[in-house]
Amino acid sequence: MSEYHWTCPFCNRDTIITKERYCSGYSDLTVDNKEGQKRLISNFIICPNPKCKKFTLSVALHDINLDPWHQPQTGKLLKTWELIPASKAQSFPDYIPKNILSDYLDEVSSDRAIVVALQG
Repeated sequence: MSEYHWTCPFCNRDTIITKERYCSGYSDLTVDNKEGQKRLISNFIICPNPKCKKFTLSVALHDINLDPWHQPQTGKLLKTWELIPASKAQSFPDYIPKNILSDYLDEVSSDRAIVVALQG
């Protein structure tokens, strides 16, 4: 993994992510099923800000392709999900009234659900 620029969605700090702040893994679905073989890749990114240190979690679903030796390889990207944080909504300070913040987050969540439904 090469280093890359990233902004923490929790503390909004711009930073460079290095391999020490990134963890990735995968799981293969090889059991016979209607959709075929799939690979789920998970990615954790940990904020290096000592006052934050929260992590994000995203997953991506791919087809599996077999190489010439019949070994599974990551294929076409089918779908991605941002699991933590649950939305791309900006973090807000504590002095914003809870009812206003709740209304905003409900609207962002609703908009995201519509986008996901249209994509799916």
